[in-house]
Amino acid sequence: MHLVHADSPASRPHWDGHRVTFDIDDGKGRIRCAISHAALLDIAGRTHLRPSELMDCFIQSRPRIESIAWAKFGNRSDRETRRVHVWSGDIDPPPATAPMAACIERERLSAIG
Repeated sequence: MHLVHADSPASRPHWDGHRVTFDIDDGKGRIRCAISHAALLDIAGRTHLRPSELMDCFIQSRPRIESIAWAKFGNRSDRETRRVHVWSGDIDPPPATAPMAACIERERLSAIG
């Protein structure tokens, strides 16, 4: 996996009002990618972010987002030059908090015991 240099004009992420577009580099060329507004909200764990906050979230989470984009690109059978989209459903849920995990474990144990 090759990251596109952040100072390259083509690699700069851009908020277009609905998604953040960005590029990754596979060593042969750039792969156009985008992450949806909803996916960024999922990453941030919020229900609303201003555009500047969305870009901050993207920048802070770019390695994770690029990893998801690489996985989606790698799973393609056609590998055309069309854009790789990262949607809300592509974002793994946050890990369960300790109290919730403890409640689930108690219920599981009571069901078998």
